[in-house]
Amino acid sequence: MKILLDGKEIYEISEVQLNIFKSEIDSKDLSAYLEKIITNTIKDNVTIVFNRLKKEWIVKLKEAGVKNIPLDDMEFAQLIFNQDSYDSKDLKIEI
Repeated sequence: MKILLDGKEIYEISEVQLNIFKSEIDSKDLSAYLEKIITNTIKDNVTIVFNRLKKEWIVKLKEAGVKNIPLDDMEFAQLIFNQDSYDSKDLKIEI
């Protein structure tokens, strides 16, 4: 089973690995189970990175005189990205 991202293979699950999963999960539920693992992993990592971003930028926004900081996480992130002082970084993560 191959895992693709934007049409590029990023990981291939071997038959042995699939059989390990199948020792606990019915074959008919395996794809849904793997999709859930991948989705939850991405969501968890977005939350981790967002929390670091938020911690860094709350002070910067106050210092910049921003009076209205949204409570919604995505609106807050967009507020950060709209700041002239925001500079996107290439983040290299070793796992």
